[in-house]
Amino acid sequence: MSTNNGSQLERSWRERQSRSPPPPPPPTLLVLTTGHALAASPISPLQSQLPPPPPSPLTTTTTTTITTTTTTTTTMMMMMMMMMMMTTMTRTTMTTITRMTS
Repeated sequence: MSTNNGSQLERSWRERQSRSPPPPPPPTLLVLTTGHALAASPISPLQSQLPPPPPSPLTTTTTTTITTTTTTTTTMMMMMMMMMMMTTMTRTTMTTITRMTS
């Protein structure tokens, strides 16, 4: 009697398993994988020198980063322009002085 009931339960369980989709993989595996990936990635020397950013919402951090990058780029461009202007002016002056001397 008990074996018959057991086989019936097993049959119904198998039918249910075949109908239902397979269970999704446990999320812990995903977390572990990303954790390993993060741990494995080396920190660049520049990053290690920087102090840790203050705890703030993601949007603020992103905006700050973009602003900083833009400012840095603008400053670099300005410096490059200044250097080029200085070089050009120096060349012109040197040429003029050389002409005047000779």
